[in-house]
Amino acid sequence: MSLPERTEKPRKSGITMILEKGMNPTTFRDHLKHYHDKIDIIKFTSGIGMVDTGIKEKLATCKEFGIETYFGGTLFEKFYHAKDLDGYVQLLEDYGITTLEISDGVVEIPMEERNQLARDLKSKFKIYMEIGSKDTAFVMPPSKWIYQMEKALEAGVDFLIVEGRESGTSGLYRGSGEMRTGLLEEIINNIDIEKIIFEAPNKKSQCYLINTISPNVNLGNIPLFDINILEVQRLGLRYETFFNEKK
Repeated sequence: MSLPERTEKPRKSGITMILEKGMNPTTFRDHLKHYHDKIDIIKFTSGIGMVDTGIKEKLATCKEFGIETYFGGTLFEKFYHAKDLDGYVQLLEDYGITTLEISDGVVEIPMEERNQLARDLKSKFKIYMEIGSKDTAFVMPPSKWIYQMEKALEAGVDFLIVEGRESGTSGLYRGSGEMRTGLLEEIINNIDIEKIIFEAPNKKSQCYLINTISPNVNLGNIPLFDINILEVQRLGLRYETFFNEKK
């Protein structure tokens, strides 16, 4: 039987980014012990890194199993809003985190400033930049998405994160959860797909992106307990992706 060929770590495509929301360190380690080969990145969502007493233990586990880690963009925005980005940089350095996400999903930060921050911080961190708002009522035209993405890449951003939240109801998605297919088509036609991680928190959005782009599309905000079912979807072993034979 011929199945789509999956990329292997370290991956440039087919990346899976897990959303961590405060699992206890023992369960966390047990999962990574068995499934670390399927996980490339773990994002500790929102401000979880500030309150999780097991965060250092979990970061050490990720390092042991070769998994990149970073804190979600909302925490970056909180420090930005407090005019304390130096404090945020120090926090990441104290934790040994080498990836930083720049976003403006909550606090409006001018595009030029975001891109300058990317240039300034690139010597210390791998830089991700999230594009799109968390406000479900805010709809940005595709042309503006493309322009912001192009300028971010020119600034040296390593990955673009396409906003979707953990609910799949903003950014790339309408408030109803329906995907903005016209926007997705514009992104596919204009931006290097290997430079994008699409936030796809539910099976419907994951399957749509796999069928539309490739089994090796970069996907983010995946619940840790769903890691195996996502691999099933990527390999065409699920009803929704059964006839997808793209390599």
